[in-house]
Amino acid sequence: MVEQTQGNSAELKALNTTVMLLSQKMAYLVRNEKILSKNILILNEKINKVAEKSVVAGGSSADSGQLEEINVQVVELYDKQKSIRQEIESLRASMDNLKEVFVTKEELQELKYIIDTINPLEFVTYQQLKDMLNKK
Repeated sequence: MVEQTQGNSAELKALNTTVMLLSQKMAYLVRNEKILSKNILILNEKINKVAEKSVVAGGSSADSGQLEEINVQVVELYDKQKSIRQEIESLRASMDNLKEVFVTKEELQELKYIIDTINPLEFVTYQQLKDMLNKK
């Protein structure tokens, strides 16, 4: 009986640890999403600055080499922005999958409360009942 209690206690601790680790991973995903969002804003600002330079350079007597370089930079920035958006979408999908697959910390605490309240270790197993009936 004591071994069962220790086994169940160990399982609950293991589950609690797993939920805490998943909670940390979700927090990291959220943090990474925020960082990537900030990167997108910075890239948008850079794109706007480069676009403004190209308009100014186009109006003046700038040579075509400068315009070509500016266009290449704009294309590179758009590509970076696109890849960052894809990463953000991937992170969001991963977070959604984690939310669907695993229980929340509150749900685990609720299950722990139910198990502690019912305390299934106080119940007799079928074999124990059979042994008790045979003794009488």
